[in-house]
Amino acid sequence: MRLKNKKWARPFIDEHPDLILNETSFLQAISSETRPIYLEVGSGKGQFLLMMGAKQPEAIFFGVERAIPAIAVAGKKLREQELHNVKFVDADIESLLPSINDQSIAGIYLNFSDPWPKKHHEKRRLTHEKFLVQFMRILKVGALLKIKTDNDELFAFSQKNVEKLQYNIILSEYSYSTPASDDAMSEYEQNFRASNKMIHRLVIRKDK
Repeated sequence: MRLKNKKWARPFIDEHPDLILNETSFLQAISSETRPIYLEVGSGKGQFLLMMGAKQPEAIFFGVERAIPAIAVAGKKLREQELHNVKFVDADIESLLPSINDQSIAGIYLNFSDPWPKKHHEKRRLTHEKFLVQFMRILKVGALLKIKTDNDELFAFSQKNVEKLQYNIILSEYSYSTPASDDAMSEYEQNFRASNKMIHRLVIRKDK
């Protein structure tokens, strides 16, 4: 569900460049980072990333989000929790990806991405081949791309494209019933589970 516009959102983002980075400051940050870097694409209101940051203080987590109201809400949560290993990025992943160095990311999360259900919109899906190739390029060897969705068609589309590109699916769960210890739930996932909606999960490893 898309958040309504919030008048305070853009001013808040502009006033907190320490919490919400732009494309340039994100690229500068990861170029000098020595900790393992994890990336969530489409971080929404930030709950998943904040929970992961609290679980893994030795790593740093960046959440890329282009929806202004959502990223502003995430930034407010980050300010309240004072986690120093979580940042949000006000950017579109399609324009950001080409500037990220090869084999620089320790893991990528795609949580409940927009399924773009119409056939003529499928190139916008984050598990389209054009995105998968870029995600695997920036992942370190042995790193994981983790995908969760409630959408049956997006799950099938994602698995088909991963197999076509001959990437290594190490886990495919049509019914991801019990969250793993190294996982966390976004607001969407909490709501879906509360209404007994089935969650699908793919985990892909970069082998070379």
